[in-house]
Amino acid sequence: MEFGQHLTSLVGKDINILLSDGNSIEGVLAAIKCDYFVVETDKNIVYHNIKNMKGFTRSTKKSKNSKNQKNKKLKTEVVTDYSSEGMTLRDVLENHHSKWVSIDTDGNQNSKQGYTGFLAEIGDDYIILVGKDAQVYLNISHINTIVKANESNMQSDDSSQNQNSNDTYDSGMSVTQFESIFGGSRS
Repeated sequence: MEFGQHLTSLVGKDINILLSDGNSIEGVLAAIKCDYFVVETDKNIVYHNIKNMKGFTRSTKKSKNSKNQKNKKLKTEVVTDYSSEGMTLRDVLENHHSKWVSIDTDGNQNSKQGYTGFLAEIGDDYIILVGKDAQVYLNISHINTIVKANESNMQSDDSSQNQNSNDTYDSGMSVTQFESIFGGSRS
């Protein structure tokens, strides 16, 4: 059995995806597409470029508490249908056009860049994210992760800006938080 077949057999299961930058994404593997995979975390739906997947782990432990096992089984068997998202990461971008998103670009663990903003434009090889104080132009070939942002958090940014300028976005990944183009900083 090939690597891709192993991964496809785990759709609907809890999994920990190991990324080439040393980070990981933990959640339910929801779909495998041509050039990306979808993981449902406790907080978000994460679309990630498959070329940056190093491997995956899956727990072999059995839960001693049967009630927890039943809840976990129910959670992993009910997965959203992602067939309408498209087969490529670019299709995912097009489906999120005119929406708030967080985008992570490639780089190593120490220089990883991520941005949260309104996906205003999708060009042939770039996108434009618009924030309160800046526009960011990103080369599509360097996009690793797309996460639909919580719009209510983005719209309340003006009121919270006066109280606290640390506006980070948690992608649900175990290590990474994104720098916001709204003036926030990385943790």
